[in-house]
Amino acid sequence: MKVSEIFNDFYSLMTGRKFTGLEGMLKKYREEPLFLVMLTNLSSAAEISLFEAMQEAYGLYKEFDREKNPESGADLEKLYDKAMEYGQKWSNPWCWQLIGALVAQLDPDRAETDSLGKAA
Repeated sequence: MKVSEIFNDFYSLMTGRKFTGLEGMLKKYREEPLFLVMLTNLSSAAEISLFEAMQEAYGLYKEFDREKNPESGADLEKLYDKAMEYGQKWSNPWCWQLIGALVAQLDPDRAETDSLGKAA
């Protein structure tokens, strides 16, 4: 997944700093669940400091990204604790969705297990 690209492009779209266009982004990221999650509940995103919320969420992602930081990616309990702190701090549906999508990306085994459990 191209998390940093998605974050940069989405923020640029929302702020109008670089007009890539929603249609172009949908084509580029149509297979990326994170991007689709970011498009939902946009009215909630307008209620917060989007830059700060995205920056904090991306910082959490980078901290636990196993590819770039293998040693901290293994501490999933800490990941979930920090994700809960983020959700409580922002207390916003868009932020909850965003952090949930990032956690699912960082812990794909758990996300797969959870979805299998719901299907049963």
